Amino acid sequence: MAVNSQTRSRNDPNTLGGIDDIFGIRLVVSTRVSQGHAAVLNSKIAVNIVRRCDLEIMANPHAGSMFQCNQIHYRAEIRSRSA
Repeated sequence: MAVNSQTRSRNDPNTLGGIDDIFGIRLVVSTRVSQGHAAVLNSKIAVNIVRRCDLEIMANPHAGSMFQCNQIHYRAEIRSRSA
């Protein structure tokens, strides 16, 4: 799991927050889960996501050498914020 400083502040989603917690929950980074344990997220009580924009799909058929190989670069995203 890659963690960087791009997490958003819980109280102001337009500013960067710290990397020690996400939505007020302490962040623990591990590559393993012990046998007999599980990670569970109930998004109905833990996080409320509000979509700010609809799905946006972009295509760029002229990106660098991709044009010569008849390749198209696609990107799809939905912008959202925590409520």
